[in-house]
Amino acid sequence: MKTDGKTDETKRILVLTSTFPRFEADHTPPFVYELSKRLATSFDVLVLAPYGVGARKDEQCDGMTIHRFNYWPFPERVTDGAMLPALKRNRLLWLQLPFFLLFQLAATIRMIRRFNPHYIHAHWVVPQGAAAVLARFLTRSRCKIVNTSHGADLNGLRSLDGLKRFFLNRCDYATAVSKELRQLISDIGVRPSLECPVIPMGADSANFTSSADNGELKKQLGLEGEVLLFVGRLSEKKGIEYLIKAMPDILGAHPKARLLIIGSGELEKGLKELARRTEGAEGSILFLGPKPNRELPQYLAVADMFVGPSIVARDGDCEGAPVVLVESMLSGCLTLASDLPTIDATIEDKVTGYRFKSKDPQAISDCVLHALNNPQEAEAIRKRGQQYARDNFSWDVCGERYKQIFFSLQ
Repeated sequence: MKTDGKTDETKRILVLTSTFPRFEADHTPPFVYELSKRLATSFDVLVLAPYGVGARKDEQCDGMTIHRFNYWPFPERVTDGAMLPALKRNRLLWLQLPFFLLFQLAATIRMIRRFNPHYIHAHWVVPQGAAAVLARFLTRSRCKIVNTSHGADLNGLRSLDGLKRFFLNRCDYATAVSKELRQLISDIGVRPSLECPVIPMGADSANFTSSADNGELKKQLGLEGEVLLFVGRLSEKKGIEYLIKAMPDILGAHPKARLLIIGSGELEKGLKELARRTEGAEGSILFLGPKPNRELPQYLAVADMFVGPSIVARDGDCEGAPVVLVESMLSGCLTLASDLPTIDATIEDKVTGYRFKSKDPQAISDCVLHALNNPQEAEAIRKRGQQYARDNFSWDVCGERYKQIFFSLQ
């Protein structure tokens, strides 16, 4: 099985992931797709992902072969969106988990035998890293395994740290999207010889530019004043409730300001109710639902600033290195984010963006108002942020670093 244009000498990578766009207009985060697309310029890439409603079981896209395995006969699936939040939202989805794990392992074994990869690139140590290790053992394959940790696999399910250590110790290489995640890998006791550089996920600098047209969208949404934007899953670790609670103070100084919230999730109903009950914010908070990734640049072009109020959730889950912050910076949108350590490598306070204390509505409103009241300072920070993102977080930069990892394992 070879992707078109590849030869018998081209090294083969099997990519394992549970998060992958089902179709072009899907709103599923595309970072695994985008990274695999860059790898496909130098390797023969086969992506193995779970099937979702509206997806094709087999297809060729951007130099990659994509195969989706089915594990559940009904529409709602544990892999629709983020897996851990889905399990928290609906406990009945736990019934699907054994089927997903079993069918993923079976599909991985089948792809190893059919594709004979030189490498497996597993995204998230559980369950994809586990499937890679078990499948390699059961097939007696000699392929190398590279595991990439994005956050939820390490921050969540801490009771499984022993299993994570077991599977990571049987990988040949690991990467983490932030320094804090790399430290977590060390803390759970993996072998010192396991190399684990920090490589954040990238964003497409060609799509996210400051040249997107925003005039028509502003008219359509009735935006006359300052625009704050949030994009992401409506889950606890995103901290959206604190941004909503900050709006009355912001509106006190800027009555025409509006907050646009793009996304869906398990807290959507509660957040809408909070917005409705927040005195002084009536009609100023617009829930726009999920949007296809290709439409995000025009919303970033509309915004005066992007606000990412991420927090550490009650169960310890938190962001890895949010790609949307990079997309905002590449778009030339002024970017504000909480003081979570996992964001430190992306945004430096008053250098490439603004930072504020997490879980603190007053800190959010103070930060937003400072940026709005100091336009010259904010403009300089916006420009530095955009250049920093171009230099460090474009997919070309990220893809090249991953290519070098696979080349080094030959």
